[in-house]
Amino acid sequence: MGTRAGLDKAFKMIGKTKLAAKLGISYQSMDRWHDYDEMPCTEYNGKTMYSKQIEELTGGQVTIVDLCGFVPPPQA
Repeated sequence: MGTRAGLDKAFKMIGKTKLAAKLGISYQSMDRWHDYDEMPCTEYNGKTMYSKQIEELTGGQVTIVDLCGFVPPPQA
């Protein structure tokens, strides 16, 4: 599963606007992740952990691996 598919699943479960609010970002930011089919670069260097938060909010149905392709070292 790629970032786009993982986000689609999370959007269906929680809703794009609610998910963005829980992450503290705008839904337009998530639209960019969806359009480019990748999480932001800060996700891989440890500055943000949106994928970990999404995994927790979806009860593990959308995982860090689904969103990033692997578990980045700061999130391991």
